[in-house]
Amino acid sequence: PFHRGYELAESLLKEAKTAKKRLGVSRCAFDFHVLFDGAETTLQDLRDRWTLPSGHRLTARPYVLGEDKDRTNAWAVHRNWNDLQDAAKKLAGEGHKGEGESGLPRSQQYELRAALFRGVTAADRRLALIQHRYADFHWTSLTPCADAEPPSLFFPIDEKRRACRLLDALELADLGSGDAK
Repeated sequence: PFHRGYELAESLLKEAKTAKKRLGVSRCAFDFHVLFDGAETTLQDLRDRWTLPSGHRLTARPYVLGEDKDRTNAWAVHRNWNDLQDAAKKLAGEGHKGEGESGLPRSQQYELRAALFRGVTAADRRLALIQHRYADFHWTSLTPCADAEPPSLFFPIDEKRRACRLLDALELADLGSGDAK
């Protein structure tokens, strides 16, 4: 029903505004959710499905809009909208003409996605298994802490919890191969 869509949009707007409090008045934030069915009633219900029992989040939403040359805000550093768009384009195999890079096969995207729901360790093990097979793929678009050893799909959001932008990038790639605005 229309009213559920309106309520979801209102909740997404509130989430973006709470992120803005962390960013300062001169910055903007954007939150989104691709709704595949109408069974859930609130944004919190939808987001709870993408939170592991350990508290780790399978999404990194909301995202910071605009260029972020100053990467000192710890909350925003891995939540830049431009970085998410880049990750979606890399997954879809766009923008690599002549660069020797290719997109990640859908079967491997599915395997990584499925591993996320089994936890951080399972997802990072799956990443380690396939990363060397697709050396041409731009992995740093999905592994925000590129200097971490071993690389991880997750980044810290506080002392105990982590978040991941893979699901966000997959949804955005499906909506328009990274060009969804």
